[in-house]
Amino acid sequence: MSAEHSINFVELITGTGEESQTCLFEDGHFTRHRFSRTLTSGIRADVIIDSIDTWGIECFHVSMSASVDSQLEFVLADAEITSHQHGILVTDAKQGELFWFPSSAFLRQYDEYGRITGQVESPLEVIADKSGSRLAAAAKAGGKLEFGLMHFRSQIDSFKRELLEFSPVETTPVVRNTWFRYERVSDVWTYYIMGDVFNVAGLGASKGWCSQNMAYALYYHLDFLGKRTGKKLYLVLRDLIGYSVLLSLPADSRWRHGVWTDLMETHLVHQASGIHILLSHYENTANDLFMEKARSAVDYLLSCADRLDGDRIWFLHDSLETDDKQVGLYYRNLTISRAFGKSPSNTLCLNTHIWTLTVLHRMSDLTHDKRYREAFEKGLATLCWLLGQKPASCLYGLVYHFRDFLIRLVLRTNSKLIRKIQKRYDDALKKSILPRLKKKFPRFVMPNGFIERDLCFAPLSDFYHMLNLKDLLILYSQNPCDWLAGILEKSVPDTAGSGLANYAAIYGSRASVFLEVLLMYAAMIDDNYLSVLVRYFMRFKDLNQTIQTDLLANPLIVDPSLSLTCDDSQVIILAPAKSTKFVAVIINTADTDIEPALGSDSGGDLDKLEIIDSRNNRLSCEQEVAIPKGGFLKVVRKNG
Repeated sequence: MSAEHSINFVELITGTGEESQTCLFEDGHFTRHRFSRTLTSGIRADVIIDSIDTWGIECFHVSMSASVDSQLEFVLADAEITSHQHGILVTDAKQGELFWFPSSAFLRQYDEYGRITGQVESPLEVIADKSGSRLAAAAKAGGKLEFGLMHFRSQIDSFKRELLEFSPVETTPVVRNTWFRYERVSDVWTYYIMGDVFNVAGLGASKGWCSQNMAYALYYHLDFLGKRTGKKLYLVLRDLIGYSVLLSLPADSRWRHGVWTDLMETHLVHQASGIHILLSHYENTANDLFMEKARSAVDYLLSCADRLDGDRIWFLHDSLETDDKQVGLYYRNLTISRAFGKSPSNTLCLNTHIWTLTVLHRMSDLTHDKRYREAFEKGLATLCWLLGQKPASCLYGLVYHFRDFLIRLVLRTNSKLIRKIQKRYDDALKKSILPRLKKKFPRFVMPNGFIERDLCFAPLSDFYHMLNLKDLLILYSQNPCDWLAGILEKSVPDTAGSGLANYAAIYGSRASVFLEVLLMYAAMIDDNYLSVLVRYFMRFKDLNQTIQTDLLANPLIVDPSLSLTCDDSQVIILAPAKSTKFVAVIINTADTDIEPALGSDSGGDLDKLEIIDSRNNRLSCEQEVAIPKGGFLKVVRKNG
């Protein structure tokens, strides 16, 4: 039978008692405190308090331990409680305070490295009777009952409206890869746990671990929502995520993940994503500490590099790749190769090398430090050299074009037999044919435009092919060059025209990343691909595939600050971050023709823009223009 405990809510979060708060961090804008105390017999609370005085808010991360199974009731006195799909609001009118419990409590277990080993929801139950208002939750012996809440000390009415009134853009579902999904503001606390950002997507089969890629998705989506809606709440949450990334960086400037091993290996694509966040928060706040931490994190990133032939530099995928013995702890099917003069432990993973280059480019632009520019140029030269290696074209052409033929046949016939043949051919390529071919004739860019993820470990990934295209286009936006344009001008049209993208959409769950590829390609290389973008957008919609948050919010891909708005929620406006062709594209995702009215948050922007319709007519943005079902309008600058 569970023990019952009544806990004064104010005492819980203020730490009233013998224990004093310990200040862990303070910089004039953000403060983090921590305290631990025994509340009642067998019940102990550990509380982290993140405060942003300029916003007048506090974010509490509460972790409670019980010596026996217990039913806990948090007494809220004479407060008004409102429950809705975005959490629980507690209003104390007398004290002029507002509390927001955004999600359920969770029962969690952790290992010695801080990874989450188990997690079960423990809903917060609202109780209101003659004795007052309370929230109840169950705690289990041996685990931790954890929940987050926010305390608003100023602008209470404004924040309360923001938490009760939501526009369609705020509840539009978005994903990133297979591990991030956001549909409402309370979803932040799916990942934002005890002041850190965790990947819990595979919990059960694997452990939950601190992830800078997850923080990247959250930070930029919240920034986008703040700019699009004007709500302070999203900028507060963005700031909290930014500081969580800053404070999670250890003294040796190396984030550790432990996705694969108890060595707590570092995944360098996450290291690079964390640096991107630090740089963006530096740009948003001019806080030099974020740049200081970014510099130290880049130093570790630069130390994880391999030397290829000709003293060329290659940035590794993870810290296991730095050691010939450690690499075997995860890479059990690694093809041992010294291709291009690389180390045997280096898999030559393409997307991490490219993502590191995007960080170095930003560091060079923001600091004007020659070290970063030199490292960028050396890494870029290596990429150019490596992607230019094209041995055994006839042999590779036969292998990959036959796969294209089978994919088109599967799409055309919808035959289970053909699909079975195609799957078996893919298996043979992955397990036998490609490992042998790539060892004897090392190559990344194939005759049909397909780009492999790496050289030695995971061949034939359709998702990573499209992710490579995305990263190469981001790199091209930073540093346009002819050799890179040549690769993209072959690969993007082939991916769209061969049926590969359509096939990946039907038989996979991550193909919507191709929309980002098409937007950037149309914006920088060939705007005729806007029609292809819209066709695939509608195709993914028909297949009920959720769009990626990067298509709306990633500032390396889109301009989330564009003030152009529309009165129809079924219209989506995409503005590329870098474009030589157009300012934005307006897509009608509805099943009928529409005539939306455009507006601008900043008022004057419409005077500088005009619309080009499907007949190439130039029209004013201030007039209603018909957009057919599945159609689009191109927005350009006047006289541009």
